[in-house]
Amino acid sequence: MLSESIGEFIRLLREYFLVFFGSKLVYASIVLMIISAIVSAAILLSGNENLKNALALSKDNPWGIVTANFVHGSFQHLLENIFSFTSLTFAIFLFSLVLYSSKKHIARSTSNNVRKLFKISYYVSLKTSFFYGLAFFLGLFIPGITSYVYCLLYNPLMQALGISSADYSLLGLLVTYSFCLGARIIAEDMVKKKYYPTIMYFTFLGTFLFYQFFIEPETLIGSWKEKINVVGHIAGLIIGFIVGLFNMFYAYVKLKKNRSLSHINSMRGENHGCGLCYHRT
Repeated sequence: MLSESIGEFIRLLREYFLVFFGSKLVYASIVLMIISAIVSAAILLSGNENLKNALALSKDNPWGIVTANFVHGSFQHLLENIFSFTSLTFAIFLFSLVLYSSKKHIARSTSNNVRKLFKISYYVSLKTSFFYGLAFFLGLFIPGITSYVYCLLYNPLMQALGISSADYSLLGLLVTYSFCLGARIIAEDMVKKKYYPTIMYFTFLGTFLFYQFFIEPETLIGSWKEKINVVGHIAGLIIGFIVGLFNMFYAYVKLKKNRSLSHINSMRGENHGCGLCYHRT
């Protein structure tokens, strides 16, 4: 029994690994992160401060909206962003893998509401790779625009560099998927008629998010005192969260569309049956 469960998990993992990392957008995101790391490391090793300042985003460098993603303040800054990107990518993959596993429960579900939750979870996972890439690339540039506007209007001495805004966009996406995972847990609890996993999960999630966003927000998005681009981080979070909501909306629309098609097909079957009866009489 255990060996069968492990075998089933390995098959599911292999199958979804190809679905997620086979996406061109995910592949492009990883390649771009590698390029950013290589270019940043080369500039840091050269010790060329003039080049670093020329590429950074500032009042006089609007092109920094793009180029600031390829330069970092220090090796610690670079390693932190590489670690964040890797961790968030892995977490998003794991979350969406659990959502993808909902497909095996769809046919087994006897309750219509439970089946809907499993279907939505599954549909979200099918497009995770697309919305992951979308969140990453939007997180590269839109926070740079908001940071530049903030620099012009409120802080002309500000200088921003690094690819962390894209990391924060992935974090916002992960927050959305944490709610999708909650819906998946609810569906499974409804089948088992045991709701303590749902209560525990949402208690932990609510406490964590409340602490991070309202009690100690500086531990999440940074502080101006540490010369961190808080505006870019917040913009990245919001972008990722919105992209995640669009992923959920896609799943909801797909669910409605499939239900409509099923209803139309059933109506056609009924009409076809009536036609046969008519000819027989």
